[in-house]
Amino acid sequence: MRPAALYLATLLSLVSGFTLPEGLSDGVYMASYGPNGNEIHTLINSTVDKPFFAGTAELPSEADEVTTAGHGRHHRTQQRAVETWCGCGWVMDYRNCDTAVEDLKAQFDHDGRTLPGSAERPVTLRPHTSYYAVRGNVVAFACNENPSVAVTSRLQMTAIAQAITRSCGWYVAGTGEYGREGNVEYPLMGYMKHSAGLNFCRMAKSSPAHHC
Repeated sequence: MRPAALYLATLLSLVSGFTLPEGLSDGVYMASYGPNGNEIHTLINSTVDKPFFAGTAELPSEADEVTTAGHGRHHRTQQRAVETWCGCGWVMDYRNCDTAVEDLKAQFDHDGRTLPGSAERPVTLRPHTSYYAVRGNVVAFACNENPSVAVTSRLQMTAIAQAITRSCGWYVAGTGEYGREGNVEYPLMGYMKHSAGLNFCRMAKSSPAHHC
């Protein structure tokens, strides 16, 4: 294969998302790519390992929550608008869903350091890197498929989960995403039924439904 073709093939693999391996035990994982574009899934000790802190990056300014009229695809949260995609009809085990989401959010806790005017210190996800939490038949995920770092926090992930619930319903599979703000990218966050071979980042925005 010519170098240009190999480079293109590698790029295509990087934007295609991650596939869940067979036999995953419950826990939190980091998914990334090796030098040859191969997927690497690493089990994380959630009490120790966390994503890298984002230096002086600031969270978006807070805004009052606004009730969305009708059945639009956007919801205002305490941070900013969230676009949602719903897997209508895919209802999950509520215990597994709650625990998986909480396991994932624990990876984005701050370490006690805060920025002026911010309740939390945001953290970054490396380019083409995802974090996901498996609990039984549920996987919760945060996907950064951008070529640059993405910023998030426990507060933002909580707001996205709330927006998914409002749009899709209680414990219905769904995805939420903050719109890009200037040079700041945000990851996709959501949850769906776990199965071996699932490409969760690719499937995250595949539904045409934005409300159930």
